[in-house]
Amino acid sequence: MKQILWIGGVRYELREIYGIGQSEGSFDDKDSGKECVICMTEPNNTTVIPCNHMCLCSECAKAVIQELMEIKINTNDR
Repeated sequence: MKQILWIGGVRYELREIYGIGQSEGSFDDKDSGKECVICMTEPNNTTVIPCNHMCLCSECAKAVIQELMEIKINTNDR
């Protein structure tokens, strides 16, 4: 089931964001679960699509997107 919102003739699909409840409020070093899963120092403020997990800070998200590399290993040559 999807939730659809129409505003000014524009269609928006509403999605649940996993982890957003842990990111609300202030952030300090004692707040486990609110930090970026990459750098582990900045608050998580970026959601990964399509899984909808809020687990990265914006700087790490930009770096990961620019630095992705798929590696295919041929296991038949062994």
